[in-house]
Amino acid sequence: MKANVFLLGCILSLAAVGCGDSKKGSVAQLPTPGVTIDSVSEPVVEDELNNGQFTVVIAADSEIKGGVYDIRAEFGVSIANGKFTMPKGLDEYKLEIKKGDAPYTRIIGFRLPKDTAFHEYMLVKGQKSAIEMKYLKSYTFE
Repeated sequence: MKANVFLLGCILSLAAVGCGDSKKGSVAQLPTPGVTIDSVSEPVVEDELNNGQFTVVIAADSEIKGGVYDIRAEFGVSIANGKFTMPKGLDEYKLEIKKGDAPYTRIIGFRLPKDTAFHEYMLVKGQKSAIEMKYLKSYTFE
């Protein structure tokens, strides 16, 4: 009888571990390398003759398991490619591109589950002479 109660207790314990919030502590499903995560585009008003565009695209890199993403930015005929790495210890997040305060500026950031805050991470700025990409802030999640 004691053996049956012990066995039942073990089964219930295992069942309880498998139940509950499945996202808690889990790693978000990784996108396939090359897949576009987010993109934005707007006309370059100063380049109406050539129908110039300011475009920013985020795609999963071949090293996506390490949190690496590709950025492609275009301003008229100028093209810039770069990479960024998400902070270590960050398992679940949603990347977004938002419009910055200055013209032809985009902020790449992320949102965490159950949090409404937008965490600014990268700046992409298009200009006639250059396309700028730089980290804005650093985060620690370990």
